Amino acid sequence: MQTLTAGWKFLEGLWWRDGRFWLVDCFGGKVIAVTPGGEAETIFTYDGTISSIGWGAEGEMVVVAMLDSKLLKISVDGAEQVADLSQARRGIPNDMITDAAGRCYIGTMGFNIQGGEPFAPGAILRVDPDGSTHIVADGLLFPNGMAFLDDGRTLVVAETFGQRLTSFKVEADGALTERSTWAVFGPPIAGSDLAAFVPAMTFGPDGIANGPDGGIWVSDPFGRKVVLVAPGGKIIKRYAVPDGMAAYSCVMGGDNGDILAVCLAASHDLNHVNQNPINSKLIALDIKDIPAG
Repeated sequence: MQTLTAGWKFLEGLWWRDGRFWLVDCFGGKVIAVTPGGEAETIFTYDGTISSIGWGAEGEMVVVAMLDSKLLKISVDGAEQVADLSQARRGIPNDMITDAAGRCYIGTMGFNIQGGEPFAPGAILRVDPDGSTHIVADGLLFPNGMAFLDDGRTLVVAETFGQRLTSFKVEADGALTERSTWAVFGPPIAGSDLAAFVPAMTFGPDGIANGPDGGIWVSDPFGRKVVLVAPGGKIIKRYAVPDGMAAYSCVMGGDNGDILAVCLAASHDLNHVNQNPINSKLIALDIKDIPAG
């Protein structure tokens, strides 16, 4: 295990692109790029909370501003609003994935978890290149990380409080159909009492990423682990996070595509982060060194 960069508030939203790992310091309002050698560069700073990044069809960067409920396009001139995500009325926007056509799929929490609101289901929004926003999946139990399979024909989303991965067929027009369960780790939340549900969770999937042989890497902050999962939920590899930290996001990268980068943090609670601003770090693992599950 190698630490690539440390000393951040809360790292999330990992991607591999152009020879670097790209991610956000969520509570720090920063977009960061990190080389496999650990050279970190702050690409963009925002006066607010950001949760995820992506790239449009022309390579332009887009960012989700969580509490402002906006999708922003980033350029040398600063940030420009692409879409007002509050119009969907599905709660705080969070993780995002973008496709080759420049469409952005954004999961919404459904409720304000940091504000202590009772649990409510969220949705997936699709923002098209013209800025129009569409609800393409609803009733999801805290949709979180997403990944495309089958050359973009399948979208898989982690439902954290559903304790499962859910898949959709991606239609040519960007619609999501044929909803099905890709992997199950435990029973879903029932009702709105999140405080009672969380202690009984066995596996709460957060960030996910494509893995070898059709598998998916899954970060589980509640179980403090990262696992490689086969369809159905069988665990192929398992990495237990050390030092009392938890895993929130992951992606495969490196020059040979054999490095698993993982965002770790001591806590996702904003009160903890405000008292302990050096809370989060990015690590890299050689996948051949990750033991079987």
